[in-house]
Amino acid sequence: MATGLDGLGVLFLLLTASIFPPCYLLSRSIANVANYYLFLLFLLFLFLMELLLLAVFQLLDLFFFYFCFEAVLIPMFLLIGQ
Repeated sequence: MATGLDGLGVLFLLLTASIFPPCYLLSRSIANVANYYLFLLFLLFLFLMELLLLAVFQLLDLFFFYFCFEAVLIPMFLLIGQ
């Protein structure tokens, strides 16, 4: 598994890293309204999606890039579908 950074990958990595903290802070406002279990599940999917997106932008191997790219769709689907 080859990892590395190129010019465009660094830009997307910084964008991903700067988008998710506000998402987390804004999601704290629904903690009082939603069920506690559903909120923890929401946070799990959010952090899983962030982890996979960070992996997508660092991977240089085509197979692992494709695997992580497709794996991002699962938590995204579950977040949108709830």
